[in-house]
Amino acid sequence: MMRLWHRSSERSSKLTQVPGIGPLPASALVVSIGDVKNFDGCRHLTYAVNKPRPLHHLHKLRGYVPM
Repeated sequence: MMRLWHRSSERSSKLTQVPGIGPLPASALVVSIGDVKNFDGCRHLTYAVNKPRPLHHLHKLRGYVPM
């Protein structure tokens, strides 16, 4: 089922052109992120994809912008 969706999704298919990203991770990224235009920039996208650090570390991040 997921592979069929991957073949029909242009964004998922484009992600598989990146070395090391296969059909399943590409599909999972597209489904979890949605439209990247919803993010203000790569920092916000990275924050959404990565597991956030504990709050006591946030003051050490230079230029941290809470979402």
